[in-house]
Amino acid sequence: MKQKLSILVLILIVVAVAAAQSIFYGPRTVDDLFISLRYADNLLAGHGLVYNPGEPPVEGFSNPIWVALQALVMWVGVEGVTATKLLSGVSLVGLLGATWAAGRELLGLSSSSAWLAVAAVALNSYVVSWAWLGLETPLYLALMLGYAAALHARMGQADAERSVWGALGVGGLAFGLLACRPEGGLFVLAIGVALLAEASDGAEARSRFMAAVPPAVVAGLGFVAALLARLTYYGKWAPHTYDSKQGAGFGLEKLEPLWGQGATPPELAAVVLAGGLAVWLGVRERRWVPLAMASATALFVAGVEVDWMPNQRHMLPLWLAAALCLAWGADPLAQWALEGEEAERRWLWVGGLSLAALIGCGAAQAAIDSRFSIFDFRTHGRGEAWVRWKGAQTWEDAWRGVRRVVPEHARTRYIHHHGMIKQLYRVIEHSDAPEAESWYVGRDIGRVGYYSPIRIFDTPGLFTPNAIPPRGEGVTLPMVGAALLPRPVVAELDTPWARIAGRDPSLTRPWEVTAGKRSMPWRLELREGGTPPTAPQLLARYDRVAGRLPTGFYMATLYGESVGALMEARGHWAHMQFEGLEGGFVMEEAPAASPEWRGRGGVLDGVVRLHGCRVQVLDPGGELEAGADVMPGGLARLECAWSARRRLRRAYTVFAHVMVGDERRMQLDHPPAQGVMPTWRWPEGAIVRDVATFPIPEALAGQEVEVRVGLFEGEHRARVAPERAADAQGRVRGPTLRVGGGR
Repeated sequence: MKQKLSILVLILIVVAVAAAQSIFYGPRTVDDLFISLRYADNLLAGHGLVYNPGEPPVEGFSNPIWVALQALVMWVGVEGVTATKLLSGVSLVGLLGATWAAGRELLGLSSSSAWLAVAAVALNSYVVSWAWLGLETPLYLALMLGYAAALHARMGQADAERSVWGALGVGGLAFGLLACRPEGGLFVLAIGVALLAEASDGAEARSRFMAAVPPAVVAGLGFVAALLARLTYYGKWAPHTYDSKQGAGFGLEKLEPLWGQGATPPELAAVVLAGGLAVWLGVRERRWVPLAMASATALFVAGVEVDWMPNQRHMLPLWLAAALCLAWGADPLAQWALEGEEAERRWLWVGGLSLAALIGCGAAQAAIDSRFSIFDFRTHGRGEAWVRWKGAQTWEDAWRGVRRVVPEHARTRYIHHHGMIKQLYRVIEHSDAPEAESWYVGRDIGRVGYYSPIRIFDTPGLFTPNAIPPRGEGVTLPMVGAALLPRPVVAELDTPWARIAGRDPSLTRPWEVTAGKRSMPWRLELREGGTPPTAPQLLARYDRVAGRLPTGFYMATLYGESVGALMEARGHWAHMQFEGLEGGFVMEEAPAASPEWRGRGGVLDGVVRLHGCRVQVLDPGGELEAGADVMPGGLARLECAWSARRRLRRAYTVFAHVMVGDERRMQLDHPPAQGVMPTWRWPEGAIVRDVATFPIPEALAGQEVEVRVGLFEGEHRARVAPERAADAQGRVRGPTLRVGGGR
């Protein structure tokens, strides 16, 4: 009874911890998820397993089974990100179940100790975060432990008990492991050899070998068929991602996260103790699988390039092995405490240490939000903190994301600065040319590629063969030229691409170049050639994006930023700005003189002419209400017409002050045409339409307001000539508007 109660308590703890961790990490997505989704999307659309339809196929993914499963769930009508989250949740449950089965089968753990191992996995933020980020990781880990447990069980059967169906099952798990990740073959081999090495004599070794042959044949045939299919379709024996990540070199320093780079003392203690137990298990108990898994993980991590993403994705099998070893070490203590079984005093000490390591390490890892790699340590860790801990605000943001309530950080974010997702905005807003016929150049292209049909040149070379430098060489000038040859509407050149591009000014002459915070990356947008989209085109594109967003939750980025809420807010904002606005942002002619247009005749900085501004009242649907006063809570649209006497180099921002008398009551700073028509893009002499729609606050009820406008760049405010066209602060007097309500 005591044992059953303890197991029930452990199960409840596992369920509660896994649920809490899933709430925290469930909304998060990694950008690479959307690469897989675009391949699955194109497959369902009949384009094949390609990233850019119409181009020769390139295998720019390393998780074929995951892509196939995504396509399958999407085929029945589930939106892509939601489909992936469903697969993630099922895979996480499978991983927890496989951990329990592996503990029981491989190490002979008691049921309570097996649940201790499962609890350690559920507490491990590295494992659970990667289970929900949207890649194949949880399925891969579940297949690894499931294959080990199933093959061990088959080897333990008598010859007469070994069925064909069992061979197919074990072989299917092995093939799944092979096809789920490129390094899967390393673990299939390591686990198989470890289980053969557990034989006590030659007869048992032969029996185990014969038990492994049929599953090996099944997995081998499947693997050969997959290789031939890849060769036939892609013309390569290995995924293209292998070429894009070649030449990393072998280095034991890549294992440093095990003892440094933010490793907490409880984690370090757990690694040391689990390592000792793994060696003991192999040498004294002839149970080699945990040591084999840990060794294969170390070999793989030391041999590939350092994973830039947080939470030690490549080291996760080692943490599973550690959980199993510590649970085995704690097993004698658990059986003594729960069942009264006799145990040697030394094993009770080991049990106490193992249990303390499990609890301490689990508590430390559960409290971690993200533990950064050596790359994002410099950015997200600000070069100071290797670990970002979970906090009240991040828990609140996660809970809001799960319930599809806008988190506070998204609600207050400036609409024009939404971080990495701004790439997508710039693609949508830049040109009236069909997106599917336009090009984007850059990295971190997942969300751009899934939410826009634009063709993409990927500078890391995942699916762009001519972006991969020859072995031992860096990025070359011809490679940069190849990237810019299609004249992309938007590009983002990260180091070293930007440095190489800077050597040849002719490469970047057609583009406006702006720099990031550290002068890198370079962001390029075409200055000429093509016109911006019309307002209806823009709204149709944002509606398309909205239709592809998850409807059950707000997805977040790898680090917790609610990118789903930001994307939705951007769509709502676009509708508020452009609803009911017909035509493009380059007007055929200046507005005719009329009392409606005011501010006519001012020239700013000697190069920009203001042809006048007007304010119009909009109904809740965005349609114009001619002759009506705007009411508090209603919408008004400021529209100004500008032209440049020559091509501009300054990137001006428009300011508009809503005045009551000489008191400023509102400030409407915004990029021209809300960013669709930056001033460096204005054609010489063309009339550019700028719009800014804004809600009227209650504080303006019953007031007559005047709008005064101008241009600025940084600390510079454009000077107005003649001076009589502006007020004492250099603002052009514009239109007036009567606000209804009040006494």
